[in-house]
Amino acid sequence: MSIIFAVIFSVVAIVTRIVPHMPNVAPIAALALWSGAYLPKRWGWLVPVVVMMISDAIVGSYDTRLMIVVYASFIVSTMIGWAVRGRFQPTRVLVATLGSSIFFFLTTNFAVWALSHSYAHTPSGLMLAYTYGLPFFRNTLLGDLFYTATFFGVYEWFLSRSHKEVVTSLMVETSPR
Repeated sequence: MSIIFAVIFSVVAIVTRIVPHMPNVAPIAALALWSGAYLPKRWGWLVPVVVMMISDAIVGSYDTRLMIVVYASFIVSTMIGWAVRGRFQPTRVLVATLGSSIFFFLTTNFAVWALSHSYAHTPSGLMLAYTYGLPFFRNTLLGDLFYTATFFGVYEWFLSRSHKEVVTSLMVETSPR
């Protein structure tokens, strides 16, 4: 069942990146966390990377060095999702989401500061990059919280429904006639 949901959530992620949306409100980090929690480690990290590659091919690319940092941040988000694996609890998912969002903010804004000429390469220039990134961080956080809650919530709901159906069918099959 996780493969079916990986495809569904990937399509949702691609479509939501393509259609007009608020800056930095996208489900890629949520997809990465979910992939880390529910897909095999050996290839789960590829899901957000492939989704980014497909959607970037449609919406356009940007500085390759910055793209590498963005993609790597989502791979780290997948690894953060490993901490939730097999131990689903809303609090764990919330902490993983916040950690993923903060990591993305810190690494990508550092990369913009380090790799571009937009800011002076001084400590105050770095602080300015982080300061100017705060409105985007707010959007990232809101989007990550919404999409992560949605992806994990929908998947766990379906798991609980399918589990109940299996238990019910077993009870019917084993009941005395």
